[in-house]
Amino acid sequence: MQPEIGYHIHRAHWGQGYATEAAQACRAYGFDALGLDVLYSYMKQGNLPSRRVAVKNGMRLMDTVQEGQGEPTTVYAITRAEYALLAGQGMQALTTAWQKAGQGIASPAPSAIQEPLQCAAAACLIALRAVRSLC
Repeated sequence: MQPEIGYHIHRAHWGQGYATEAAQACRAYGFDALGLDVLYSYMKQGNLPSRRVAVKNGMRLMDTVQEGQGEPTTVYAITRAEYALLAGQGMQALTTAWQKAGQGIASPAPSAIQEPLQCAAAACLIALRAVRSLC
């Protein structure tokens, strides 16, 4: 089982930055508190809002997997080294590094933390703790 950052936000709260902020909090917890080496996010290929959240979280597209006859799943990831670059120099430095490696990516826009985010972040942290106990 791979450590995963996932997000499910009630439709009434879509487009307000909650998934991005929760994913960023979970990314920090996974690397800083749990000492993980890599974090993944999985979503259906056509789920563009979730794919944008992964990109805003500093993740890059790693693979597209076809499971059965359904829609393909995209796999995004961020390594500890990428996280350190992002934390130290910002998204532009990470984007530049990826472009040099042939990986294009869009720049993120910041968003505000509010109450629904706290619930999403708490659920994500609980999931990461559970994954860590299985590793």
